[in-house]
Amino acid sequence: MTKKMISIIVPVYNGEKYLSRTIESLINQTYNNLEIILINDGSTDNSLSICNKYSKIDNRIKVFDKINGGVSSARNYGINHANGEYIFFIDADDTVSLNAIEIMVCNLNSDDLIGINAKIISNSEKDLVYSSLLYEKNIFIKNMFSGCIKGFCWGYLFKTDVCKKILFNENISYCEDLLFLYYYVKCSGIKNIRFVPSVFYNYYVNDDGITCSNSNYLKKVDSICSSIKKINELSDNEYYIDLNNLLIYLLEYEMKKCKKISDYKYITDNYPIIKYSGKNVRYIIFSILYIKKDLFLLKIYYLFRNVIKFMKG
Repeated sequence: MTKKMISIIVPVYNGEKYLSRTIESLINQTYNNLEIILINDGSTDNSLSICNKYSKIDNRIKVFDKINGGVSSARNYGINHANGEYIFFIDADDTVSLNAIEIMVCNLNSDDLIGINAKIISNSEKDLVYSSLLYEKNIFIKNMFSGCIKGFCWGYLFKTDVCKKILFNENISYCEDLLFLYYYVKCSGIKNIRFVPSVFYNYYVNDDGITCSNSNYLKKVDSICSSIKKINELSDNEYYIDLNNLLIYLLEYEMKKCKKISDYKYITDNYPIIKYSGKNVRYIIFSILYIKKDLFLLKIYYLFRNVIKFMKG
């Protein structure tokens, strides 16, 4: 019986510090019917040289070099060049258990989306080990929008033919995978999402990574809000309350990086919300101040928040 080919797509941008570690975890997978697609997205460091070095070692590796277009553009480039029946996404600074692909393939069926849990390699974060291994798709979506399940595109086996139809939104650079994952679950005809035990996606939190940068917070807010808006449009506002709560959670986190009152004003003027409907007092207070556009008290809120965080150590 012929093994299914799996296309592993790795968008690469200035990843020379960690790229070899990532590629090693792929070429040493116990499942060998792979094509490993490395997309160099206009790197200015030695990433392309590292990719080319490994392509000479392992003929399953295909290297593509393109001008910088962002992670969504790079992933779409990989999707369009994928020949496997399924696609697995991985970031250029992460790794996976060496038997991860084999275990996932063994659990494949046409009705399910197969995923693996994540280990967060960080001083402060906890592993994303979900309490359930099986989710009906609507329950999965509700959990994803409530934050109980993280809306990342890595760690799943996606059907290639569906990916080629939906692709990533290249105008969105943050929460782009939340939008993609939602769209995939709604459009692919799957019934359940199953997480297989005992293998992990190892997600490394790097202080120099783009998602950790404080310098792009306004651009990030724009992108996050665009993604949430697009999901609301695609779902005919079916998940409006859940997405509003998620947006409040994300805004509260990002706005702590605001440097000026004008930044608070820009965000509150452009991205309206309704009051947080959950039980978390912090988000309730934040949403009230945000809705009232009380910019001075918002700034005081973050000063108080930082004092509490400092006192807790």
